[in-house]
Amino acid sequence: MNCLAPSPLRGGLGRGANAGTRCTHPSLTLPLKGREPEVFARGVSAAFLSLFVAACCVLGFATNAHAADRPNILWLSTEDMSPHLGCYGDKEARTPNIDKLAAEGIRFDNAFVPSPVCATCRSSIITGVYSAALGTHHMRSKVKLPQKIRPFPTYLREAGYYCTNNEKQDYNFKTPAGSWDESSFDASWKNRQTDSTPFFAVFNFVGTHESSIRGDEPKYSQVTSKLAAADRHDPAKLTLPPYYPDTPKVREHWARYYNVVSSLDLWVAEHLAAIKEAGLADDTIVFFWSDHGAGIPRHKRWLYDTGMRVPLIVYVPEKWRHLVPCTPGEVRDQLVSLVDLGPTVLNLAGVKIPAYMQGQPFLGPNLPAPREYVYGVRDRMDESYDMIRAVRDGRYKYIRNYRPDRPYSQHQGYGDNSDIMREWRRLAAAGELNETQALFMREHKPVEELYDTDVDPYELNNLAADPAQAERLAKLSAVLDAWMLDVRDLGVVPEGMLSRIVPEGANRYKFFRDADGAERYQRMVNSIRETGLPLDLVKEANGADGADGPVDDSIRILAAERTLNQESLSDADRDAALATLIEIYRAGGSPWDQAEAATVLDLHVAGTSAVPALAAANREVKEQLRSMNDQNQPANSLKPWANRFDKRFVLRSEPAVSEK
Repeated sequence: MNCLAPSPLRGGLGRGANAGTRCTHPSLTLPLKGREPEVFARGVSAAFLSLFVAACCVLGFATNAHAADRPNILWLSTEDMSPHLGCYGDKEARTPNIDKLAAEGIRFDNAFVPSPVCATCRSSIITGVYSAALGTHHMRSKVKLPQKIRPFPTYLREAGYYCTNNEKQDYNFKTPAGSWDESSFDASWKNRQTDSTPFFAVFNFVGTHESSIRGDEPKYSQVTSKLAAADRHDPAKLTLPPYYPDTPKVREHWARYYNVVSSLDLWVAEHLAAIKEAGLADDTIVFFWSDHGAGIPRHKRWLYDTGMRVPLIVYVPEKWRHLVPCTPGEVRDQLVSLVDLGPTVLNLAGVKIPAYMQGQPFLGPNLPAPREYVYGVRDRMDESYDMIRAVRDGRYKYIRNYRPDRPYSQHQGYGDNSDIMREWRRLAAAGELNETQALFMREHKPVEELYDTDVDPYELNNLAADPAQAERLAKLSAVLDAWMLDVRDLGVVPEGMLSRIVPEGANRYKFFRDADGAERYQRMVNSIRETGLPLDLVKEANGADGADGPVDDSIRILAAERTLNQESLSDADRDAALATLIEIYRAGGSPWDQAEAATVLDLHVAGTSAVPALAAANREVKEQLRSMNDQNQPANSLKPWANRFDKRFVLRSEPAVSEK
């Protein structure tokens, strides 16, 4: 196939939406050897070439090439979207412009996010470091970056790039000064001072966000206002995933999702047209990607492929194909994690990749060995706590549930505002779900899950108990353990405890990274594996490793939950465990402990004698919340519980005293 075929940015004719040459080559590097004869043919000696290279290194040329030697890089990112595109084989999608971009670019079939929710994932994308290592793994938190870790556009700016972001940040940390030349609704590559300045420009499409497809008005109508009637999807004709109940409301929600994806396609066309009209098509590498899977239940927030696998398309104009040898329409099967995006952009720009980055480049010169695995994390989602980890090779997915006694479909205020979830819960309560639809409504999760994604793409048939898969299960489990130790996955430390040892505004990345950090981390993991409870690090930090001193509230919460999950439970033990949880919820010592206690209470207090005590405690919590700033994140994580408990557990007023 001709690598010099016309590009969509230059108005060339695209091929069919799914046409392309499949390439399984693990990595394509800059062909330096292939260029040497040309150099020597011009009479340049090997000795001179060596001196030239040495001089370039001294002058920093290797990491700070002249503007003319740098490609422009354009990111077109979208939110809450799985690969529901024609170029990915979805026959129901109407995405001709994105399909055309793929037909003339590179389509990555195995691109995954490190976390299936926006802020935690974006913290990894912008730093090249996993959120579980940064301490940004809980959705909606405010963590301070260590001084040595900076958003990667900083390095591009230092190398002479003009860097703009339009306009979403949402990194779970305060963006350090100097990260962008401009980050606003007006930010654009068009605003650079000279046309010769190379740019890295990010544009974010928010119209595919879950809030657009829940029927919220006027947002949905605004997002889809440019769609012609013929481009809108008929709910009755769409194919639902097998785990969804088939009702009119579910179908309508699914159709709205496809409609906002079609609107995204028009937005992509507008940006590509702007680059072409400015005469920059030949100079600009274009990335198109989504921050995680579709904003619907069992997709966003979940470590199945429906939440982790995303579209990734990269268009490389002819001028820059010496950096990325490729065939237009090529399909690559290599594993990519979006934590790799930053290192890849730096590599293409000729900027040295910082050693601390945990992502790795997948395009450009001198590529490392291709990935064998991608990893995924899920922890607190707004107010609701869970802890799940996943590792995936090219075919098999292993999932470990650290809170197996909590249901898949835990209540989560924001995510519950979904027609699909409401229908799912309604039909589950009525006993009207089939076996496949009922899986996600189970009260408990297995400790381990294993799926063959080739034969079971929806990950419905758990192979963890299959003796024929025992060796694979053990291998992937060990791979996950090794990765968690390597990155010092902070998910093993309860958030309340972590906030006491390392305050939220301080540097959490350094935790477990001192001289004996690996040993202390392994002891923490062993404690969880052996007892089900983490070590009490607050005691350790205070030099009270023995039995003296109070037990940390995070440990008390988990111990109470373990008691409540016992098969044989006495009334006295149950009442004592519930009393502990209500005490911590009421006390307000740490909002994160309150949210964790509320998560457990939500599952266990109904139908017990503790209901009046929780109702009374909830009244006190609501008083606490009134005194907190609305922008206080811990407060925002408590509000959904306080509102939910108000509706479920009403505190009856004392009877009025009759007047004499």
